[in-house]
Amino acid sequence: MKQADSEYEPMVDLATRQLAERMAERAVVTHELYKYDYFEPQFISDFIAEFVISAYANYWIKPEHLDEESMLILFVNLASENMRGVPNEAVQYHRLFGQLCDLYYEQGCLRGVLVDDFEYKQMLLGILADIYSQKLT
Repeated sequence: MKQADSEYEPMVDLATRQLAERMAERAVVTHELYKYDYFEPQFISDFIAEFVISAYANYWIKPEHLDEESMLILFVNLASENMRGVPNEAVQYHRLFGQLCDLYYEQGCLRGVLVDDFEYKQMLLGILADIYSQKLT
């Protein structure tokens, strides 16, 4: 059984990295649609790839099982690590979160739970705004 686990892990890692690459490429293609004022396409690509890989590495969550709560926790943690104090950055991260939701939906994950939930998006925007204001102090 130990040998099967050791063979399974690299396959999962490869599949996760391939998904991360596909989603990152798609994010760059749709970069203009999200009207990013401060984030460069490469940052978007890197952030999304890191998010997908971290979701598995930190939470052992396969993309098809990534739920809205774990996604939000991971996203907020990653956003907090990356916020640099640019004006309106919280709004930019909100757009990035929306793009992640869309990308996961395209992959057949989340089934639009986050994409269409206005109150959930407002909650996220509030959390990101709090993080942004904490970074300034």
